Amino acid sequence: MWFIIGIVCAALIFVAYIFLKKTNIKIAWWEWLLVAVAILFFIFAITWMIEARMENEPKAAVTFLWTFGLAGILCVAGACASYFLRNKSAE
Repeated sequence: MWFIIGIVCAALIFVAYIFLKKTNIKIAWWEWLLVAVAILFFIFAITWMIEARMENEPKAAVTFLWTFGLAGILCVAGACASYFLRNKSAE
């Protein structure tokens, strides 16, 4: 399962990179890093939730979903805020 998830994540990052290159959107290296960390947090939260549910531990599933899901949301929010504030100040 982890191997397939890794392939899907790599493919999504590659597609996003190609899309941003074609649309000529400039993103700093650390914004890419924040988005990659957020993707890892989301994938880890979802897979942990699935595996904890399979082991009949619903409280652990929800706790880790909130913990790592919220961390992923904060990483994406930080990257988006940085991008939009940088582009707003350039105009």
